[in-house]
Amino acid sequence: MRAFKIVGIKARDYQMVPIEKIIVVHSRDRGKRQFQENVRSINQLGLYQPIQVNKRNYHRLGKYELICGQGRLEAHKQLGK
Repeated sequence: MRAFKIVGIKARDYQMVPIEKIIVVHSRDRGKRQFQENVRSINQLGLYQPIQVNKRNYHRLGKYELICGQGRLEAHKQLGK
């Protein structure tokens, strides 16, 4: 049985992380229409939900692992942010 550490919202650490330091471990495809809507929204309104990463293998790989927000991450890449 695998144990998980549950972190409360107040314990989260919000910071800017360079896109090139994030790897997508479990990729999934999205429809082109939804992706373009994400790009448009982020470009016009900004990012409302953070892209979530973990530092589990950062010391070994020098990269953060994506937890949530692959579409937002890809939209930022397309926008050059």
